[in-house]
Amino acid sequence: MTHAHWSRPKALHAARNRPAMLRLLALVWGLVILSLSLYPFDGWRWPALPPWDFLIQPLPRYRTPFDLWANLLAYIPLGVLVTGALPRALRAWTSILVAVLVAGLLSLGMEFAQAFLPSRRAQWLDLVANLSGGGIGALVGLGVFWRHPASTEHPNPRGLADAPSWSSLGPLLVLLLVWWFAQASPMPLWLSMGLSPLWALGPWLLVANQSAWHILFETLIVGLSLASLCLLVACSMPPEDSRWGRWVQRHPSGAIGLILLLAVSLRLLWVALLGRGLEHPVEAWLSPGVQAGLVLAGLLSAAVVSLGPLTRVLLLIGFLVGGVALSQAVSLLGPMPAGVWATGPWLNLRGLAQASAAIWPFLALGWAFVLLLQRHNRRL
Repeated sequence: MTHAHWSRPKALHAARNRPAMLRLLALVWGLVILSLSLYPFDGWRWPALPPWDFLIQPLPRYRTPFDLWANLLAYIPLGVLVTGALPRALRAWTSILVAVLVAGLLSLGMEFAQAFLPSRRAQWLDLVANLSGGGIGALVGLGVFWRHPASTEHPNPRGLADAPSWSSLGPLLVLLLVWWFAQASPMPLWLSMGLSPLWALGPWLLVANQSAWHILFETLIVGLSLASLCLLVACSMPPEDSRWGRWVQRHPSGAIGLILLLAVSLRLLWVALLGRGLEHPVEAWLSPGVQAGLVLAGLLSAAVVSLGPLTRVLLLIGFLVGGVALSQAVSLLGPMPAGVWATGPWLNLRGLAQASAAIWPFLALGWAFVLLLQRHNRRL
């Protein structure tokens, strides 16, 4: 079979998988919006006025530009994902209408629910901003997904897709999204993520409270966690499936450096946004443990990324388990002091960030076991 005939089934398979994966991403983003809209999820009571009364009420005086922009920007990804998940046979205006309708229904549901929360106030300006965000996202989605329709008439001479299949790329994007929100969580040590089991007691606390051991623990946690992130990306993009995977295989140092740079940049973004109440938040975060951990992550990633596919997945599982175990050893150090992290307009982010930090290692472990089964089946 020629490369031209081999690449055609791949393109058709990717075209069929893409809508399903984009629907999954749209669902995940909808859950993100739900968390941001309804946190802290307590104090529910029946409102004195009907839940839809906000549609005819004047705007409150305390509205801020932050609220307007946050509502607008939060719904742009939803519009992009919904548009990409729709069949290509639909007309452009129909796709925009469907995306705006989905955004409007979700926004209306959130505003109705906020009427039952004493800490939230529903207003029609939020609905307008959400609809506008959904419409802008739909236009962006048309440019991304409709401008270059799937075609099998231009074969790839090597039989490789430009990007990984959506069956691999979709779960990876979900994991990276959860990881990004986890960076906004107040962690006693950077990347100290995962649930806190009861066995994190006794000698662990005494060890973790010693400054030298504190630095060592942070070094190991950062090194293992970031090496896990690099391996997760590499294992989700095998070189035999896409040009991205082939590039990662041929340029491992460039891929590792790019991933570490993005990880540090995303954390710095949250530190700059959420750590304004701290004195020198960037310097406080970029501790000796973090600096040494970045070096360790680079060395670990470089040592294992060039190994065989099955070995890489096994090491990914080992790194994730080791990172979670070390994170629990320092879990009793406690979060950052209240009132200086994710407060004010960012308060609604706290619940999403903490939940993301708690579940990310376990979601990554689940995906690693799926990759392990895939690699094992390919060897049979």
